[in-house]
Amino acid sequence: MSPGLVGEGLTRLFVEAGFARPQLLERPQLFKSMGLFLQKTNIIRDVREDEDDNRRFWPKEIWSKHVDNWEDLFKPENRDAALNCSAEMVMNALGHAEDCLFYLAGLTEQSVFNFAAIPQSMAIATLELCFRNPAMFDRNIKITKGHACQLMWQSTQNVRVICDVFRLYARRIHKKNSPKDPNFLKISMTCGKVIPSISLVVFPLVMILIPMQIEKFIESIFPTQTVEEANRRVNNEKSAEDAKRAAESAEATRDVIFILVSLFGILIVVSSIMFGAAWMMGARFDLAFQELKKGNFRPPRSLTHGEL
Repeated sequence: MSPGLVGEGLTRLFVEAGFARPQLLERPQLFKSMGLFLQKTNIIRDVREDEDDNRRFWPKEIWSKHVDNWEDLFKPENRDAALNCSAEMVMNALGHAEDCLFYLAGLTEQSVFNFAAIPQSMAIATLELCFRNPAMFDRNIKITKGHACQLMWQSTQNVRVICDVFRLYARRIHKKNSPKDPNFLKISMTCGKVIPSISLVVFPLVMILIPMQIEKFIESIFPTQTVEEANRRVNNEKSAEDAKRAAESAEATRDVIFILVSLFGILIVVSSIMFGAAWMMGARFDLAFQELKKGNFRPPRSLTHGEL
């Protein structure tokens, strides 16, 4: 799928035919990201072939951070800078992964889902192949045919399986990430949230908690389930984590009730002291009550006399 008019046109066809949810038309960034994810993957992978044909698609805003001239990317002495540059390009492309999964979740017909999902799974596998791979600056690299067949089979199942594919390659990219890369933290954060726990990354002798967006998004749609959890749900049993969460919730409720009771108690005590002090100083509450019974809720107006 391509961004722009092609992506919008295909999405409209899918919606009109009842093959996709109408909400996809309300979020044009989704089908735009579907196309941009594929196009950016292609220009990352074909950098050597494009250079041989005098074509340049990598934005200067990115490669100029790493080398002075475009041709320097292909020199062996600048290989580290070239790998950092390609890693930033991969990070830029991965920024569309979440929107792609959202779009795929909105497709309701299997053949349409297959049509859209197969290129996306191959794209993220290609990004993993290109990530910090020096061979991409020497020759054109591609995933193997066997690998492509496996991805085609996985991509024709359902959204859950395609999410597992994205999660797998996001983890592989994260594993290959180098602390020497100036975008090390940004790339780690883009790769995704570790599923039940938090990923610990060693960087300059400091343990850093890295939130990972892609896996966090996948887990929000399809929470991980185990056999033990399924059995507990069938038997209406609570896990230790659920019991702990329930206890914390009950404790929080008790704390709120205690605070409210304490607040009202303090208010009653302070009010009693104020009324008692006023009564001892001669306040006539009986007259005030009589005026209230008569409906006089406002104080009497003061008499003003003009000059005689």
